[in-house]
Amino acid sequence: MTTEEPSTRPSGPIFIVGAMGSGTTLLRLILDSHEHIAIPQETGIMRTVNAQRWTPFWVFGGRWYTRLGMTEEDLLDELRRFYGRIFDRYARSQGKRRWGEKTPWHVWHIDGILSLWPDAAVIGMTRHPGGNVSSLMTRFGYKLSQGIRHWTRYTHELVRKGSELGDNFVLCRYEDLVLHPDETVRELLDWLGEPWSDAVRRHHDVQAARGNPTVVEGRTRADDPIDASRVAKWVDRIDERGRRKLEERTAALSSFLGYSIAAPTEITPIVEEGGRFTRMLTGPELAKRRVTMRDVIDFDDRQPVPLADRRLRPSEIAPHPGPYRTPGAMARARAGGPHISAASRAPARSRKPRVSRHRRMARRALPAAVRAPLIAILRGLRRLGRRMAGR
Repeated sequence: MTTEEPSTRPSGPIFIVGAMGSGTTLLRLILDSHEHIAIPQETGIMRTVNAQRWTPFWVFGGRWYTRLGMTEEDLLDELRRFYGRIFDRYARSQGKRRWGEKTPWHVWHIDGILSLWPDAAVIGMTRHPGGNVSSLMTRFGYKLSQGIRHWTRYTHELVRKGSELGDNFVLCRYEDLVLHPDETVRELLDWLGEPWSDAVRRHHDVQAARGNPTVVEGRTRADDPIDASRVAKWVDRIDERGRRKLEERTAALSSFLGYSIAAPTEITPIVEEGGRFTRMLTGPELAKRRVTMRDVIDFDDRQPVPLADRRLRPSEIAPHPGPYRTPGAMARARAGGPHISAASRAPARSRKPRVSRHRRMARRALPAAVRAPLIAILRGLRRLGRRMAGR
């Protein structure tokens, strides 16, 4: 392992991101056991920050602060002070000097994190898709296809974005953390500019001694030591048919990360000889691997951002009533121009009241003995339709 100049080390707050079930909670517990670092259970603050930068469900939502004579940088300064003060307070309450945050879906908010804290250290966690999907199925009740979709979307975005962040980012694999904990954590602490501490090796004892909750996010037990057997547990949980589906949908991304579905316990090194570290990739090294493996997988296209992690514009949720209903009117409103169009002054007539009236008339014509069971069946079908639509 080579030693870099301290100036290349991100000295700000620590953010741990990655797909759910990828080991983000385990890494949080390990780093939180260090004498200098305080990382609470996930807070999801970046969705709150998103809502403060863009008032949800309002066409003028992205400009509210300009009406107070503020620029975007003014707003970011205020948010940086506000949230930094909250997390600093938490760190001091734990006797620590540096704070961190761990929320898996902050994968979609990395730009927002760095706009607030340009010196932030972002750690991206990945895990073999079989182990990750198995964890989602056993801990959160995901179906196989849902788990594969979650792993693919989050991990693809993590690699795509992480490769653009330079020295603010490192990619760490769950398998390296579990199979080679001392070496991997030493490298992480070196990158963070923090000294080695034996407490991170005994994180389960440290967490238990603090009197914190035993079961934390993701139903993880804070007092469990690192268990290397978890790397291969998924092999017995996903059948042959499931493995074929994994192979079909994750082969390219798995190969990029050094994983194999056919040989699940063979974790191929992805760090080139002479790299800065031996167990994790820095942002520049990840960018280089992205280029050299372009024929295997292309990361140029961004995955769809989950609705909950977007800026909530009215047009993205549902047709907006009132003067901003049409796309043209909304575009003019965002641009600050005239927005009351002829179409917006004359709301379209709805046929819903007429349909509802006919439905009521039909129900009244039915005998009471038939009406109640029929209504119960129709309600059941509606509930079933909503559940099917949500899959």
